[in-house]
Amino acid sequence: MASHSKAVLTDEELKARYAWSLDRKIEESCLRIIDWHSRFGGRVSVSFSGGLDSTVLLDLVRNKCGYPDVPAVFSNTGLEFPENVHFVRSIPNVHEIRPKRGFRHNKERNKFC
Repeated sequence: MASHSKAVLTDEELKARYAWSLDRKIEESCLRIIDWHSRFGGRVSVSFSGGLDSTVLLDLVRNKCGYPDVPAVFSNTGLEFPENVHFVRSIPNVHEIRPKRGFRHNKERNKFC
């Protein structure tokens, strides 16, 4: 399947896409998700933070585009709000991972942070 994406959109193309109906935006998003799923033979996952954008993406992938078994991956850095962690843990098929070194450790080691 050919890819439907371009690297850069013109201002006119971007304005036109903003004007699309919600149904059109969902349809176009699903075309890209189906392409992504196909390219990797279904060996894909969604990076899931529990925020608005990743929640919408996970809903699109699982419920609108027809891939209910696609797993999500949540990287728990230890800095997330407890309510957010609780929400993420309430979603099925989300794999929680933790970095070997926490954010604070990396910040102390890197003077530019």
